[in-house]
Amino acid sequence: MPQTHLHNTLKDLHKQLEHSPELGDGDRALLSTVLADVQRTLDQGLPHEPHVLARLEDATVGFELKHPALAEVAKQLADILRRAGI
Repeated sequence: MPQTHLHNTLKDLHKQLEHSPELGDGDRALLSTVLADVQRTLDQGLPHEPHVLARLEDATVGFELKHPALAEVAKQLADILRRAGI
């Protein structure tokens, strides 16, 4: 899987986060923390980090009803990370 697709999806999720004013502070903090973990894993070229993917998937489940567009991009990112072995 090309790294550009992974990074583009991560950027899309950051944009969704920025443009979701209805997102509560707790949800925003959770997703921001998870995205920071994902970015750190990518930047440092760390090997498989199952807790990072698990946290992203847990956050996605919480967003499905309240923020479906955000949840969809998060699911895409989780799928890409899984296929990349992260």
